[in-house]
Amino acid sequence: MSRKRVVILVDNRWRDLNQAGLIAHHLERRGVQCCLEPLEATRASLPAHRPHLLLFNHLLTSTLANYSRRLHEAGVLTAVLPNEGIYFDAGELEFNAAKFHNNAHVDLFFCWNRVHADALVSHGGQSRDGIHVVGVPRFDFYFPPWSEILPRADRSTRRRPQLLLCTNFVLARYTRQPRIDADRLFAPWKDRVASYRDYWGIIQASAVGQERIFGFLNALAAESDWDLLVRPHPNEEIDLYRAWRNGLSAARQERVTVDREAHISSVLMDCDLEIACETCTTSMESWIIGKPTIELVMARHPVLFHPEMAALHPNCDRSDALVALVRANLRPGAQQRFSEGRRQHLEKWCASPAGNSSERIAEVICHSLEGRPEPRWSGFNFTDKRRAAKMRLLKTLDLPYNFNPFLPLLSAVAPGRYAAKVKVYEKTPKPADVRRLRKLFKELGRTAVGPNRKPD
Repeated sequence: MSRKRVVILVDNRWRDLNQAGLIAHHLERRGVQCCLEPLEATRASLPAHRPHLLLFNHLLTSTLANYSRRLHEAGVLTAVLPNEGIYFDAGELEFNAAKFHNNAHVDLFFCWNRVHADALVSHGGQSRDGIHVVGVPRFDFYFPPWSEILPRADRSTRRRPQLLLCTNFVLARYTRQPRIDADRLFAPWKDRVASYRDYWGIIQASAVGQERIFGFLNALAAESDWDLLVRPHPNEEIDLYRAWRNGLSAARQERVTVDREAHISSVLMDCDLEIACETCTTSMESWIIGKPTIELVMARHPVLFHPEMAALHPNCDRSDALVALVRANLRPGAQQRFSEGRRQHLEKWCASPAGNSSERIAEVICHSLEGRPEPRWSGFNFTDKRRAAKMRLLKTLDLPYNFNPFLPLLSAVAPGRYAAKVKVYEKTPKPADVRRLRKLFKELGRTAVGPNRKPD
């Protein structure tokens, strides 16, 4: 009997590739063949790999919903694992529970938390039998043995504490782009999520926060008692932060680093205190590994600021108060009073991370594939076959499916017009990325013992 086959679609190589690779590792250990493909290769993956199951990050468009029904007709299982699964806003929760796209066929839905799972039943019409609360698979990398694949700094040479400031002003750029770009971005939500109707107000609030952050950065950079690592969100314009650092004195530049490329899990584990900008997932990641956190409060826009999160660490809304707050919270035990609240928050929204979310997903998938017949592959047309041939050709050249040899030239001639395509290509996982990651897991798997597993 041939091995069962699974394709995992990967949206963002920085955020999603590690977790996809770990799920694939657990599947391969259980005898399932697993391929990782960029999200842009969705339609090519079916004829190229002929999977028994396709794992998406969402099915919240009419196109994807229709495609899921085609998969069902062919006998291919459809599964969903969201990239983001925490929805404080009721309208966001309803939208992401498929209230407006409940005609998709979903066999398995992997939720971060029970809140989302319940909403899928009440708003999306999903059967509870196919919903599985598994936590956050990318948080598995805060636990051994999986944490060992992350690059780490040499702390033995560190002379001062290291502060990590994570920015999250991804919408600010739209104040500097044509208005049509923002209109397109919010088109799927503005008429369906009440809090997004005034989406320009959200964008302006993000821009206010980005403008204000440099006052906080200057206050931190002026102190010689610590090193400062500024980690802009991957979707922010890093040149703004590099220009700020370049304007510092040589002595201050020596203590300040701006780095968008380092893996967020690595820098969180290496820091002594993390500073987040309003509601940010990095705060929860810091709590998992026992790091103290501070939240910078900017415009208090209800879409960007959530009191439930803000109550779980010290808040600061004035740059002249930040230094004293950092000093106080670098002391051992300074945030002990938040411990129980953080534990409850992680239990509610992340299903109490323990390092085994990816393995739980793999176990459910394997169980669903037991006794599964071979799908019906007679329905491929010329376009399907052309896409499969394109994928195979590009793989032989070590290139992703959405490679365009003319993109560098086009973006140089018309940068604004092709900025979105460049951004998508930058975040696309490349074949070399996948090979390197799978090699790491293979080497680690020979000797490591993780949650609920035995050595290979």
